[in-house]
Amino acid sequence: MRKGVMLVAMMAALWAGVEANDIQPQSSADEAADGVITPPFSLNDIAAPYIHLRMDIATIENTPLTSAQNTREIHRLLGSHDADDLTAAQIAYAALVAADVPAFVTAIEEKTHKRRNREKFLTDLQNNPGVVRGLDGANEAIAAIQDVFSRDATRIGMIGTSMVADSYRLQETGWGRKKLSTNGQARFQKAEKFAASREWPLFTPRQKMVTESGNRFSNLQDNPYWDANWAEVPGKPARSMGSARQIYVTNALVLAARYVTGDINQAYMDTYARHKTSDRCYTYANMYLDQCISASRTGAEETLCLGKHGLNDLSRCVGWLPGAGAAKD
Repeated sequence: MRKGVMLVAMMAALWAGVEANDIQPQSSADEAADGVITPPFSLNDIAAPYIHLRMDIATIENTPLTSAQNTREIHRLLGSHDADDLTAAQIAYAALVAADVPAFVTAIEEKTHKRRNREKFLTDLQNNPGVVRGLDGANEAIAAIQDVFSRDATRIGMIGTSMVADSYRLQETGWGRKKLSTNGQARFQKAEKFAASREWPLFTPRQKMVTESGNRFSNLQDNPYWDANWAEVPGKPARSMGSARQIYVTNALVLAARYVTGDINQAYMDTYARHKTSDRCYTYANMYLDQCISASRTGAEETLCLGKHGLNDLSRCVGWLPGAGAAKD
């Protein structure tokens, strides 16, 4: 059997549920007895803030709008996510999504299974990052990235749109009409204090050696909050990509390729996990939420702020790449 065919068969077996140890991977000092790799630099750690956001969205979705205490908690959760961290985290997560696409990982394996070929591939990637777009499976990886952010944005937007509608209903309730006990500025400051002291859960999905060359895939299905199917709602068809979006997906694929080959470090993150449009979107969403909360006087008004800016604006930032999220007013 030709090597390329063998590699495709190997990857297909892995995604069908075969354990890494069944492939007899190359031994590594970083590999634990159960086959889990602990690399010196973890892309998962950079992506974690995006997963924390998903966790908070799930909590908010299940928080009933029955009291000002509940809206206070929702504000604290939404206000604790830093724009810069979310931008880097979303690109890092996009890379992990790409590194979970069999055809893309197989193409990288075919380029790197020999040391000489590996060095050439990494040198080419360094000199011309765009080469990653020419790999087999690259279009599938891009489609997977667009799809996951479209579905995430849709879920967030659905929650936000529902909350906006509820804010008008709450004007007919006693607590919704009642003036809040603390002014908007004080509530904003309390949320800031919560954000500064918040402790985030530490967890990452498993990483497995998958080939004799030591390449790996991200195995996002190992944890429901990391799973690309977390949203569990259909997205919308992705819009055409202009230059800003082309740069975004290229950066994500470069990080994915370096993740798969184990050749990733903070310097690459500093270069590729930054995007002005994404960062600006998250920054403005946070700013509009803070301004709205500061001006709100009742529980119903606060709920409107949370739905309109805390969730709907956020959904459009998450869905910027595919052009998804709640419709603008």
